[in-house]
Amino acid sequence: MAKKNNIQDLLGMPLWQLTGEDYVALHAYAVEKVSGGNGTPAPVTRVTSIHALAQYIHCSDSLIFRLRREGVLDDAVISRVGKTITFDAEAALRLANEYQAQKRANKSEE
Repeated sequence: MAKKNNIQDLLGMPLWQLTGEDYVALHAYAVEKVSGGNGTPAPVTRVTSIHALAQYIHCSDSLIFRLRREGVLDDAVISRVGKTITFDAEAALRLANEYQAQKRANKSEE
């Protein structure tokens, strides 16, 4: 099988058709893409409970429940398995801050 140098060609191939060398090239490409070129992937702070997320953000559990119900934290969910929800804590904090800033802006317009 001829060596494929083009990453775009490799991205379009089914995984079962890749050689080990192709897989390593794709993996190196993915690590570079995620890390921004410095070679190490950006760490993700994961929390697996509403209470842990509330502690991370420094707010109450009820506020996290309300934000989840309103869909504010949907983009911060990494996985849902059964009743366990894993959140990206940094993303959740960013989303909660954006939501609060938007609420303040709407309130000042009134």
